[in-house]
Amino acid sequence: MPSDDARSRSTSPSVPAQGPQTESASQMGKKCLDIIEAYRKGPRTPLANAAVIRDITTALTTATPQFSKAEINDALGSYLKIIIQHDKSTEAAAQHSNGEATGSETIDEPSLSLKWVLSPDAVAGTGKRQKPDEADFPWSIQENLSGGPGLCDDLQRTLDLLRKYARDLKFTKSSILTAENAPQFPNSEWSNIIIGAMVDLDRVISGSFAVSSDNRETEIVGGIQFKFGAAKPVKQVKTSGEWFIAWGIYTQAAVFTFPHCKSELDSYGAQILSLFAATTPSNHSHILVLDKAI
Repeated sequence: MPSDDARSRSTSPSVPAQGPQTESASQMGKKCLDIIEAYRKGPRTPLANAAVIRDITTALTTATPQFSKAEINDALGSYLKIIIQHDKSTEAAAQHSNGEATGSETIDEPSLSLKWVLSPDAVAGTGKRQKPDEADFPWSIQENLSGGPGLCDDLQRTLDLLRKYARDLKFTKSSILTAENAPQFPNSEWSNIIIGAMVDLDRVISGSFAVSSDNRETEIVGGIQFKFGAAKPVKQVKTSGEWFIAWGIYTQAAVFTFPHCKSELDSYGAQILSLFAATTPSNHSHILVLDKAI
């Protein structure tokens, strides 16, 4: 008797049974995002614009397993919005730098303020803060008393990495941001990843391409306090294509910090995409709510 997964795949033309030559959702998303990233770094010419649309269309239409026409149109439309948003932001920034921005065509610059502050080590009369004994925490006592089998290998590796990152969150985040192979990801959401908190996909999809800012983040470097504006979530994930893009961006960042989670993230992405394929577009909002609840 076929399993539930097999029946789901048989009714979902966009997510067929994966063979050894199939591409995961995150792999396809990464391929399309790499194409857009190359376009963003290159010259803005009509030929380059046509080439990036051609390359993304080719990637979506030649994917294995094959996507349905509705899924291709949805995903392509979302990628085109990103390209258009980038072109508008670049043009607005160029006009602003030349003093040509007028009326509603103004853009908000990320605010930057400097404030001299005393280093904690320079405050007179203060010594090192005594570190509490973790063994005295009630949850630590409970862990020591429990004689169960413990966590599975993947969960244990995740917990070990979270504990390492928590020893110095500021240093961990600084190391990520200065790593030459770190994927593009919103600054504020890196903090959520390294503490194991929920990541806002709305900020992921808009923060990677927006130039305006709302809230402020503070960093202290060499006794100087820097205050930066974080990316404003200028759009929300409302379609399967937008979710597909946001999940691909998030997966790259999550795998960068937790490499052992790649197969789990790929599996989850494929499952959500199969739900999108099995429902009508008018009901996709329910799947997005389900994803947020998970």
